[in-house]
Amino acid sequence: KHKGNIARVRKQLAMTSEKDLRSQREELVAATVQTTVEDAAQRLLNAGADWFVEELRPVDAEELHRERASKLEELRLAHQDAVEEALQQADESVVLEEEAQGAMADDEHIVQQLAQAEANQRQELGELQRQWRMGVPPRVFVMMERGEGIQSRVKDRPDCYCVCETLRGARLQTHIARGVTHPEWDVDERELEGYMMFDTLLFAVFTRDHEEDEDKSIKDGKTGELTLTICAAFNLKNLDTGILGDVSDPYVVARIGDQEFKTPTINDDLNPVWKE
Repeated sequence: KHKGNIARVRKQLAMTSEKDLRSQREELVAATVQTTVEDAAQRLLNAGADWFVEELRPVDAEELHRERASKLEELRLAHQDAVEEALQQADESVVLEEEAQGAMADDEHIVQQLAQAEANQRQELGELQRQWRMGVPPRVFVMMERGEGIQSRVKDRPDCYCVCETLRGARLQTHIARGVTHPEWDVDERELEGYMMFDTLLFAVFTRDHEEDEDKSIKDGKTGELTLTICAAFNLKNLDTGILGDVSDPYVVARIGDQEFKTPTINDDLNPVWKE
C-alpha cells in the first residue's frame, strides 16, 4: 500500500493495535491459502517483480534430478576418460623410455663389438707382422663356394670343379659338379697346407673336357709354359764365420729337366728377398 516507504510503514504500525495486527495477519493467511501460485505470480508480474515470478514457477523435480544426474554422469565419464588417457600416456612414456634405453644399450653393445673386432684385427695384424719378421708363413684358409657361366667346348652343361693352388705345390680342389653352368660347391673353409711366405694364390675352374684336351696334348707331345717366382728365404743357417756381421751369401738354383736357373747372390743376409 505504501510502496516500500519505510516511514509510512512505521507510522501505520504505530497507529495499529496488536489486536488489529492479529486480525490482519489472520486475514493475510486466509487470503494466502485461497490464492493460487498462478494468482500470486500474476500479482507479482503486475507489480513488476519478474525475477520473483521466475523463482515461483512450478518445477518438475524429477526432470531436474534426471538432468543433474545426467550432467554428473557426463562429468564422471569425462573424468574417467581423462584418467585413462593419462594412464595410457604414462604407459606409452614408460615403453618409449624402455625402448630408448634398449636402443642405447644395443648401440653400446654394437660399439663394444666393433671395438673388440678392431682390437682383434689389430692383434691379428700384429701377430702376422711378427710372424713375417720371423719368416713364419701365415695359415691360409680358403672356401670355394660357387661359379657362374661356366662354358665348355664339348657340351652345354659341363662337369666342372675349382682348384686353388700356389706355385710351390700347395693345392685345394672342390668336388666335381656335374652337368651345370652355375656350379655350387659350398666347400667348407679348409686350410691350404704348404702355403709359404709371398706365395700367390691361383684360382681356376676346370671342366672334364679340359682334362681330355690335356691328356690329348700330352699324347701329342705338346709342351706348355711354366712360370717360376723365387721370392725370399728366411732363417737360413749361417755357414760363414759370423765375425763382424760376416754371414752366408745365399742364392737359389732351380733345375727343371736339363734347364737350370740361378738367382743373384745376396751378400751377408740370412733372410734374403729376391722376388724374381
